[in-house]
Amino acid sequence: MHDSLKRGYIETPFGQIHYRTQDSDGPWLFLFHTSPLSGAEYADVFPHLKGRVRAVAFDNPGYGMSDPPPQPPGLQDYAAPLVASIDHFKVERFALAGTHTGASIAIYAATNLLRERVTHLVFSGLPLKTPEESQHLRATSVMVERSEDGSHLAEAWKRTRHRWGESTDPAIIEWALASGLMRTDGTNMPSMASDGFDMAGALRSLKMPVLFVNGPHDPLIAQDRRAIPLVPHARVEMVAAPPGLSTPHAAPALYARAMLDFMGVGR
Repeated sequence: MHDSLKRGYIETPFGQIHYRTQDSDGPWLFLFHTSPLSGAEYADVFPHLKGRVRAVAFDNPGYGMSDPPPQPPGLQDYAAPLVASIDHFKVERFALAGTHTGASIAIYAATNLLRERVTHLVFSGLPLKTPEESQHLRATSVMVERSEDGSHLAEAWKRTRHRWGESTDPAIIEWALASGLMRTDGTNMPSMASDGFDMAGALRSLKMPVLFVNGPHDPLIAQDRRAIPLVPHARVEMVAAPPGLSTPHAAPALYARAMLDFMGVGR
């Protein structure tokens, strides 16, 4: 199913960024993933976009096979390498889509680094956190302390399964856990890096078309519902996504269809 995907690295002033793409036509779409996953989160979405948009899914800095940001990073340290990677493709206007922490990076980039270049903006689980939620994230995102007998991996498994839902396929939990173990630090840094960013103010300032697309089981669905009223012109699509890591991963066809219709390139 993914034989048509091509991979590569982009050399940026901030290090190398790994990406996935496929030969296609249409407007450009750049995809930012949730933490602690990688651009592989969108692998099953690509076949449903082919022939309609030219999509590129990056590994966020410090995740998948991309180089890490400086420590301690701010949200700009995650956004700047991805913006430099977009510039590699020499395209002036494009759509952005982000899931969870990828949505934080997308809105920061759209309002600070890209401005008039973004034609459409798509969010799935935008982390508009309360102070209590930020505190809980800091308390639960740190990886458990390593043990000589490997028992910390069982604890990490429990935490990962609790985060993504007890009914999620164990094979998917295993992938999420493995992705988390590959990250270059012990925390969910992009989510915490966004704590000082005025997310609500950024939402109110958005002028381009905005789509919130999500499923009922997404862990950040409540935060999406909190964010939607701040964008009066936002379009909202609730799709029948089963439990899973995120809407793009759990319901790739429905997620792709919602984006294509939003961008005006649906069948």
